[in-house]
Amino acid sequence: MAARGSQKAHHWAGTLTPRVCALLVALERHRNMGEAAAELGVLQSVLSRQLAGVEKSLGVGLFARTTRSMEPTAEGMVLVREATRFLAGLEKARDEIRAIGEGNSGRIRLGVASVAAAVLAPQAIAAFRRQVPGVAFAIRDDTSDRLLDDLAVGKLDAAVLRIPRAGHFDFAKVELYDEPIRIVARGGHPLAGAPRLDWARLSGFTWILPAASNAARGQIEMLLDRAGVRLAAGSVETLSVPLIVGLLATTDAVAPMADSLARRLVTTEGFSILPIACPLDLEPVSLVWPKGACLVPALENFMAVLVETARGIAGTPAAGAREAGRRGLRALPPQPQTDRSPRP
Repeated sequence: MAARGSQKAHHWAGTLTPRVCALLVALERHRNMGEAAAELGVLQSVLSRQLAGVEKSLGVGLFARTTRSMEPTAEGMVLVREATRFLAGLEKARDEIRAIGEGNSGRIRLGVASVAAAVLAPQAIAAFRRQVPGVAFAIRDDTSDRLLDDLAVGKLDAAVLRIPRAGHFDFAKVELYDEPIRIVARGGHPLAGAPRLDWARLSGFTWILPAASNAARGQIEMLLDRAGVRLAAGSVETLSVPLIVGLLATTDAVAPMADSLARRLVTTEGFSILPIACPLDLEPVSLVWPKGACLVPALENFMAVLVETARGIAGTPAAGAREAGRRGLRALPPQPQTDRSPRP
């Protein structure tokens, strides 16, 4: 019984092709064989034979013929309703496929390291969505090593991070800009008004540091060690920007952070960039994706916007950003001028 039912369902599905669905919808709309045939671009005799064949195949009458019109039967109205939905679904699928091909739809899985999470990534996504609101984003924020692992196994399409020097030969990249590290504290911090500082003056303050796996962490500790600065007991280790901001605002802690984020917090939170150089030898902030990957148009377009946004944040891009056009990144039409200040 189940097999016979399955065969019958398959028979109906095979009969109700897009062409037949268009026939049923046209006949119901016009209630006239000649007008429906004209809409579909076929002879009236051909349309009549097609309808008769469908009715014979399904074993039910779909339209009652009169001398002046054709009226759908109850069975016919059921099929017309479903045929209308089916054709609308096909049209929607066609439009979505076309939008994906043009880069106006789809989903981008983007990895974002802390160096880009507060300024670059939000500004680039906002600029892109002003042009292409139909593209969805799935954002993963984590350390560079973990994001590269996710890229390698296909969990991400691209990532913005500092790519470690060692290994990682399976990735293509565009170097966006070199971003220095600043030491930041709250506006009323005891050291905020000092004209100059040396590292010894920072001794005794609580430090908020990135995780041990972060590229900057080891170099910061070496700087402090060479200057004879001991980290105060109770230092905090985190990459969470909201937590760092909250701790800085309510304590006398100090924290190293990317220049773009530091400048934004000066504007939005009244924080201070302490007057001390932090000469770290860090890799540039880069846009990274699996080497040889097929970049869908939406991702290609977003990558172009991200490169342009990086130019606005850094002023002078890293050398790789100037070569973005040679790396397969599609240029978008001219964009409205974006706000290049460090506000979010």
